[in-house]
Amino acid sequence: MKFNSEFRFDIVKLLSLDNCDLKDIDIERFINLKELNITECSNLDLSEIIA
Repeated sequence: MKFNSEFRFDIVKLLSLDNCDLKDIDIERFINLKELNITECSNLDLSEIIA
């Protein structure tokens, strides 16, 4: 699977957000999160979203 630069930037931006533990999110789940337009995860429990 190839990613364009915008998508790679979004991955970096998402992984760098505070209060986000994304170590268990695989790329398919990340794509699903991207489709939901999640741009900020402070105080957001992503485990409920990806469960």
